[in-house]
Amino acid sequence: MTKFADLTPVKTVLIGAAARGRPAQYQKEIDTVLPQGLKDTRFTYDLHDADDEWDSQLEECQTLILTSRGFGGQAVERARNLRFVQKLGRSVERVDVEACRALGIQVSVLPDAGHVAVAEHTLTLLLASARRLTMSHAATLRGDNPLNLVPIVTTQNLRYPNWLDLNQNLFRPLSDLTLGLIGYGEIAREVAWRANALGIKVIYTKRSPPKGNEDEKLGTYVSFQKLLRDADVVSIHATQPDGAPPIMGKAQIDAMKSGATLINTSRGNQVDQEALFSALKSDRLGCAALDVFRTEPVSAADLSGVPNLIVTPHTAANTTFGCRFEGALLNVLRHFNGEKVAGSL
Repeated sequence: MTKFADLTPVKTVLIGAAARGRPAQYQKEIDTVLPQGLKDTRFTYDLHDADDEWDSQLEECQTLILTSRGFGGQAVERARNLRFVQKLGRSVERVDVEACRALGIQVSVLPDAGHVAVAEHTLTLLLASARRLTMSHAATLRGDNPLNLVPIVTTQNLRYPNWLDLNQNLFRPLSDLTLGLIGYGEIAREVAWRANALGIKVIYTKRSPPKGNEDEKLGTYVSFQKLLRDADVVSIHATQPDGAPPIMGKAQIDAMKSGATLINTSRGNQVDQEALFSALKSDRLGCAALDVFRTEPVSAADLSGVPNLIVTPHTAANTTFGCRFEGALLNVLRHFNGEKVAGSL
């Protein structure tokens, strides 16, 4: 087993993140899982949105870790000392892999633990809504007994299936459901991959047309309006700029299939909350599952009296602290020690 203390020293690691990135948070996570072999390494940060928009520190770095960030051909040409790129996330569409190869720069792709966490949370909310978990849970804890059944000691043959007398037609098989993903970035693709494993049909819409990559085969591209008409479950994985109308305003909510479910693990300002709650109260929609809200922390008064609502306190991205960077840091050490790198392209 490699002793990290004996590995080739890595002086600087540049973390490339989107403009909304949180360097202080990233550094805390890195410090939590920092291998001994990187204890003297300096971590620097570059926060931009454009693939070729990088500060001058790119020209000096040997190692680059990309989180929610692209790395275009012009940037590759500037990175004259770069030897290793670690991309976190499912896709390398925004990384010019061929340009990297031409210059002898190794590229690796590993899952982004934050993306995976949001995808898992999204599927958890979907399952909870499909199986009416919160409604059943609350009714059971209240001791509801609508059929006035006499309690019995259950046996193999003596029991009370569905003693709450819930409508069985509400419990549709997952394989009968169509999941519509609004936006098809890396988190949405993680959702699609998991939904496929459950036998759920996936459709998606996004601003740019499909490019023919493998992840697009996980679902079927449709127009926004067709997605709203056809999806039994609509899940938001896109954002609008601050000040722009929400993706799901009243018109879009009204266009959803009757009895459908809306899931939001993206941003709270992407849904017209009043219109959504009105659609739930009128039984136009069957369920809503929200991890994010227009105002956070959300007021209990805002949620009072809204039926078929599943809520979580903006925890979709929660995962073991530091695990997002753990594999990437070990890969940095492996690369500079001449060892096999996980996820190498």
